[in-house]
Amino acid sequence: MYNSQFLTKHKVIFVGDSGVGKTSILNTYSNKNDTPKVTIGIEFTEKHIEKHNLTLQIWDCAGQERFRALTKLYYRGARICILVFDLSNKTSLESLENYWIPTIKNNTDSIIQFILIGNKLDLVPNINYSNIWDLCKIHNMKFIETSVLKNLYINNIFDIVCLLINSQNTQHLEKQHPTENTTENTTENTTENTTEKDIEKDIIENNKNNVIDLVTPITVPEQIYNIYSQC
Repeated sequence: MYNSQFLTKHKVIFVGDSGVGKTSILNTYSNKNDTPKVTIGIEFTEKHIEKHNLTLQIWDCAGQERFRALTKLYYRGARICILVFDLSNKTSLESLENYWIPTIKNNTDSIIQFILIGNKLDLVPNINYSNIWDLCKIHNMKFIETSVLKNLYINNIFDIVCLLINSQNTQHLEKQHPTENTTENTTENTTENTTEKDIEKDIIENNKNNVIDLVTPITVPEQIYNIYSQC
């Protein structure tokens, strides 16, 4: 018997300004040694994540302004949007807030979840970290710092993607199978709801257990900001 999650392909889109490293992140994750080049329009890859038993359709959307009208067509149906910016270029973060996030929300036909990626961790950062934390709070998203050059924390992006999709699947199951009050189905519904709650509990616990491992270790600017925000 085929697993339904294997048959279902989950759409994930990468967006952000040109040059922030979207294609390089995908090449590193896919173990491709291609020389990074400017993405023209859209590039597509499919990846089965065996440990999560999920198949992802990953769409790499061009960041150049002349391709933006084209890439909007590919946003629909996406479950997860990965927002990428360059830690050494504050303009690339501002573009996410002012252009990419509103555009994604206006061109998707479902509730989409965001993950924020600060790439080029190997360079000297030129970012106000308080802006990052505020953006994460507003849009309820996780933040990961990565380095393609040093191959740091790339896998963590896709682990979080899979955890979010599994969490969405559990919530969808609960909406599909509400508890019925008839005596005939009481036992069946109790068993079904218990099973779904067990699944959700496992995912929540998995998130709790993995959240520290999945995101990059706390940075010095983050420590400073945490102290500042508590004053």
